[in-house]
Amino acid sequence: MPLRSVIIIAAWPPGQAARTTSPDGGQHPRHRRRLDRADHPGTQVGPHAILRLEDDAVVLLDQRRLPQETVELRLTSWQEVAEAIREMAVRGAPAIGCTAAYGVANGAKQGAPIAEVIDTLARTRPTAVNLFWALDRMRRVAGEDGSPARLEAEAIAIHDEDIA
Repeated sequence: MPLRSVIIIAAWPPGQAARTTSPDGGQHPRHRRRLDRADHPGTQVGPHAILRLEDDAVVLLDQRRLPQETVELRLTSWQEVAEAIREMAVRGAPAIGCTAAYGVANGAKQGAPIAEVIDTLARTRPTAVNLFWALDRMRRVAGEDGSPARLEAEAIAIHDEDIA
């Protein structure tokens, strides 16, 4: 399943700070939070611009495109999340773990069998320690209360703890 790039946030010359922008001038509600920060010159791209969970998608910075341009991937299925991890669109142990947790939450929202989602995500990067740590945590929560809302809350908690 091909990954879908939706927004080129910024392209900048080497040595200059990245700033987020939006192709619609910030009219779409999902762009407003990023644009508020971007309205202040010199603002760096923050942790939630790198990875976040939106209502129907996991949105992440495509790290394969850095540093020449900043491109977001909007992943609307847990299979796309698995592909993004496998294809190294997301890099760095903490980011991989957080992305996988969001993928599990996304799969739960879609009614996918959680065991299948977790097993598929686990096969994406077999040496990524944070990937397995996050998936084990999501598996534990799914065993206690596998509701989509509870899994989403756990994925957000994993991400917030990682940022702290």
